[in-house]
Amino acid sequence: MQILRRFLLGIIFLLTLVCTGMLIVQVFGLPIPHIRFALPAEPRENVFVAPLDSSSEKSIISYLSLSPFQQKHKSYIGIVVENHEDARPHHRGLDKADIIQEYFAEGFITRFFVLFDRKDLPKVVGPVRSLRPYVLDGSLPWRPVIFHAGGSPEALERVENSDTGLVAFNGLWLESHFLRADDAPAPHDLFLQRDRIQDLLSETPAIHIPVPLYATGPVGSSGSGATAIRVNYFSSLHNVQYSYDQWLGRYTRINGGIESPAHPRNIVFLATSTNEIGPYGRLSIKTTGQGKVLLFRSGKVMHGTWSRDRIEDPFAFQDASGKMLTFANGQTWMTFIDDFVRVKWE
Repeated sequence: MQILRRFLLGIIFLLTLVCTGMLIVQVFGLPIPHIRFALPAEPRENVFVAPLDSSSEKSIISYLSLSPFQQKHKSYIGIVVENHEDARPHHRGLDKADIIQEYFAEGFITRFFVLFDRKDLPKVVGPVRSLRPYVLDGSLPWRPVIFHAGGSPEALERVENSDTGLVAFNGLWLESHFLRADDAPAPHDLFLQRDRIQDLLSETPAIHIPVPLYATGPVGSSGSGATAIRVNYFSSLHNVQYSYDQWLGRYTRINGGIESPAHPRNIVFLATSTNEIGPYGRLSIKTTGQGKVLLFRSGKVMHGTWSRDRIEDPFAFQDASGKMLTFANGQTWMTFIDDFVRVKWE
């Protein structure tokens, strides 16, 4: 009994140290005071490695599985992040995201909508880009406060006249909050820092939703092996490769030769219609209805269907027998794609 008591006291002491360290980081972390700032230097040519920052806070806490204290509700913010080949080496903050949604944009270059827990923001996020209507549609289940830099006329009109209660901050009119990085090329140099996000959020009520919005659990016996995934985006500049790390239980993403700072545990492909509209090559992407889905997790692939009746509803994912597909706990990368022919795996 004495040995067990000492062991338990040791565990409590270690947890106390971790929580105290987290509190010190949050309370005493110093914001960068200048309007222009320098991004962390890129360690080696053509490969992005995420700088060591407060992202380690989340990785420590996430794996402690303290069930009595586990967060059951979250309040989200969402940031539109561009994925142009010149922007990719400067991606920041993606490793801290809970959900990353990937959509086609003009020229069929993809663009991200990145969802963060309001209580666990990265130090820097970006490069920030403009808003599209389908991003609004896809975001509604999480009820986020949205950050973007401009947008299509339809998207801006919907934000201004929205009856959904969503709040959006347009960086084109907030130059003291959306900052230009000295060492990223224009127009891929617009970023958000944690303290500036928190300042904008200070008078914005938090909307708490139950999480996760989809089933989580063990992978089970279903699915077939899939440790390498390739996505055809028309050229070597944009093609994507994922490789599964069985020891860490997550995927590494390589996009046009650049390694992403994000390492998702779930990769979801939703087959949906994508149509070009208007004179500027803008797209209409359907995010309601139903279609086929591929879920990659734990080195396996599961086939099924996705469905969603209204844009306010969460996405539902089912296998061929009608059972809910189960996701791994951790980051989810959700890609809307026009045809599964583009997705290969082995």
